[in-house]
Amino acid sequence: MSEALTQASQFLDGLLADLYRRSGGMAAPAPPAAVPVIDDPALARALLAAPEVFVKNYAFLDALARGRFSSNGDQWRAHAGVTADWYRAAHRQVDPATARAIYARHLAPDAELDAASLYARFTAAAVEIFSCAIGMPAALAWPQQLLARMRDALRLRQWIDWQGCTPAMLARVQDQLDRLREEMRALWEADPDSARLLGQLRARGAPVDGFDAAEELIQNVLASSETTASSLLWSAEALSRQPQVQEGLAGERQGGPAGQGDAEPDSLDRFIAEVLRMFPPVPYLTRRCIAGHEAGGVRWQAGSVLSISIVGIHRNPDWWRAPAQFDAARPEFDAGATPFAYFPFSRGERVCAGMRLARIELRAGLEALLAGRRCLAGVQPTGFGYGLSSTPKTGLRALRKGPSGAGVIAAS
Repeated sequence: MSEALTQASQFLDGLLADLYRRSGGMAAPAPPAAVPVIDDPALARALLAAPEVFVKNYAFLDALARGRFSSNGDQWRAHAGVTADWYRAAHRQVDPATARAIYARHLAPDAELDAASLYARFTAAAVEIFSCAIGMPAALAWPQQLLARMRDALRLRQWIDWQGCTPAMLARVQDQLDRLREEMRALWEADPDSARLLGQLRARGAPVDGFDAAEELIQNVLASSETTASSLLWSAEALSRQPQVQEGLAGERQGGPAGQGDAEPDSLDRFIAEVLRMFPPVPYLTRRCIAGHEAGGVRWQAGSVLSISIVGIHRNPDWWRAPAQFDAARPEFDAGATPFAYFPFSRGERVCAGMRLARIELRAGLEALLAGRRCLAGVQPTGFGYGLSSTPKTGLRALRKGPSGAGVIAAS
């Protein structure tokens, strides 16, 4: 399976690299099975406004766990209703100061962190914050080794959705996913607080056909942690490549946290907005048309599969000035501006339920990073990695700050 995993990773990373090449006007290979790539924001808005016709087709995620993030129609509404109160109250359960303290604690150990270690710290902090947001007294178990195996198995299953495979290989991958799901379920059932949460979920979801509390929780933890961690890692990479921006933002942080309620977005808000534009954590959305339908002046046939390129929309030159340039001061993010071609959290009825909490986390995580570390760029150019979310392939190092503010490396 190691050879298949290598092929799967190369294929998925290549899909993301192709989206960036395409967005820059460079020639890119035709997408698999001639799937149309949509980078026109008006057409994308029309497609996302019709979720009953253009449905999610995330069979790879269902293969691990079924829940709100991969279901459609009435089933989605039923699943969403089970956890709706979590997302309505999440930003009130976790205030910015609490989130900042959690990120600072996870980032504190070790004088130097490489990109993989930094990503692991961001993920662990995001899981703890999500756990706090849903009323847990401590972080849900989410072991890094189990998570790494889960990511690998989901990469394989996602690759299969695009490329196909033999029945024997599909069965082996499904067996992996089944074992990983049950391993996570067993960890949660063994902890009294987590078992109590599963019991509450089970009671709420009883009217929902086929509802499984552990599967629902797995989807929610994945969705709340992977995209946040990837956005923070892209933020660290952007800081490492722009030392002056990093020093400027760090200097502003010394005056105390700002933003959130200010009428004019401050520099950190703008920086976050630009990271999400340049490097959206979910770089594309796949949809399947289940009935003949006209959207955006195009007639779509039942059975059509399409890909909405968030990367392409966020770099569409008709809507963005110098779209390939990282510019946190761009006027498109001025106070009161509502960029037409900007979907970092999707849009429509299926817009990200955790968007408000994610915005708190991104700011808190960056404030903690800027206060405690200096990000240094790797020697090699940044590459693109894709699995459950977009991540930079980078030699980034995050050094603990010394008394002067400079990065320091502990003696070996």
